[in-house]
Amino acid sequence: MWSKNSFLALFTFVGAIVGAGVFGLPFVVAKAGIIPSIFYIIILSSVALLLQLLFGEINLRTRESHRLPGFAKRYLGERHKRIVSVATITGAMGSLLAYIIASGDFLRIIISTFSSFNISATALSFFFAFFLSIFIYKGIESISAIETFINIGFFIIVILLFGSNFSEIQLSNFQLVNLDNIFLPYGVILFAFMGWSAIPAISSILKSTEEKKRLKTVMMAGIGVIMILYLLFTISIVGVTGTNTTEEALRGLVGRVDPQVIALGALFGIFAFASSFLILGNYLKNILIYDFSIPHFLSFLIACGIPIFLFAIGFRRFINVVGIVGTVLGVVEGATIIFIFKNAKELGNREPEYNISVPDFILHLIIVIFVIGLIVQIL
Repeated sequence: MWSKNSFLALFTFVGAIVGAGVFGLPFVVAKAGIIPSIFYIIILSSVALLLQLLFGEINLRTRESHRLPGFAKRYLGERHKRIVSVATITGAMGSLLAYIIASGDFLRIIISTFSSFNISATALSFFFAFFLSIFIYKGIESISAIETFINIGFFIIVILLFGSNFSEIQLSNFQLVNLDNIFLPYGVILFAFMGWSAIPAISSILKSTEEKKRLKTVMMAGIGVIMILYLLFTISIVGVTGTNTTEEALRGLVGRVDPQVIALGALFGIFAFASSFLILGNYLKNILIYDFSIPHFLSFLIACGIPIFLFAIGFRRFINVVGIVGTVLGVVEGATIIFIFKNAKELGNREPEYNISVPDFILHLIIVIFVIGLIVQIL
């Protein structure tokens, strides 16, 4: 029987992963085709889940409270901590920036559908960021409480969106393969499944030994839930707009479906962005607190203030930010988790509630996949 904390951990995990990436999925699926997209989803979701399980065991093997840079220092040394810190902090800020960029357009869709107020998307993006920063300042307990409602909202809205668009879905809108865009989905799909930033948070939510034994189950169940959400949402969009699917998914629906249906999709987006913004912002704040001993208020200002500043000075291309962040974080953080995991098996100072046994060639193959993805993204 799952406890209340187990469900809170599940909601927090799902909320951390389902964010801006889900709105890039229909675009890359429509452009690359069903066959390569399914291939990427199977491979990259499996890799992401494995890394999440490895990171979970690292947390359980360590008595001290750390985030990824702190674990890198403890198990790999100071030099590795510096490398990981640059990638993790930069990637987290890039992700937060992606949520800010998309939130304004989605809020504007919702407001314009139901009222005559003319508020700019830029102003709404600032409102989104400043409002959610309040909860990041308060910490994970405050965030976990609202994650429950956000995740329930996920399911209700995606099911309603799928049902509303079902009569408009045409199989002819799904192309099998487009070799010209065959590498396009990599960074976006990887970004859509990354969620190891949430592992320290959900590990802290699970208090007792019995609850911590469910950490592995929570992550596996979470990936299953996310796959269903992604499948329903992608079919709802690509089935209607086909190769005319836009980068952030919803704009291509204009003129094809009821404006209220588009507003429903935008509401799903706001829930998704808010959820991931809260988890990732809190994670970044805690990196600065626990791994760099920066005071709480200053850590909060850095974590929330810099993405807002970048948005203010003009960094506002959504799909580029998502693809680059997903690829770079995959290489640096993914490889680091693997190296830490191997050392934590021998140097950990706590008996974990679960153990993962993975052959070395699988771990090395994951690193090769990430490096190839980085090269492709650069090219």
